[in-house]
Amino acid sequence: GGMFADAAAPANLGKALDELDTRIAVVAAAGNDAGDQAVWPAAFPRVISVGALDERRLVPTGATPPRAAFSNYGSWVKAYAGGVQVLAPFVDFDETGGDVYGWRPPQHFRGWARWNRTSFAAETLSGRIAQTATALGRTGAQAAEEVLQDARTVITNDAVCVQGTDCGTCTRQA
Repeated sequence: GGMFADAAAPANLGKALDELDTRIAVVAAAGNDAGDQAVWPAAFPRVISVGALDERRLVPTGATPPRAAFSNYGSWVKAYAGGVQVLAPFVDFDETGGDVYGWRPPQHFRGWARWNRTSFAAETLSGRIAQTATALGRTGAQAAEEVLQDARTVITNDAVCVQGTDCGTCTRQA
């Protein structure tokens, strides 16, 4: 889920965001509650909120993958990126016993794990922004604007699809 779901926007968090330098891009995960309820800090206008797409699904060439079943959505979500079965570093881990309901065997991880979360989609966008800012000598806010403008429109709410592997932005002349 989100940091603050199903509640009014926390005023102190909004004030802190308003005080940030406008050259800074702020990215936040939209949350994993499969709903359209605003989640904070993602739903603040100053924040680029990111939902998850399921890139494992086959789609026609040029089409956007579907939204991941767990991802929050709505007009307040500004971008989407892959967030299903994302490979990421993890500690060595040996689970003893199974889950509460006995539906899956104990899990074992050796330095890597696969995750389903909007936070991994947000990391993809953050990484693209940082890569673009560095490559083109832009501020975070300028780089975010470029990455989002270059992304494909997705779903129905004017959000965009950002891919982590395509870096056409970085090869353009500054």
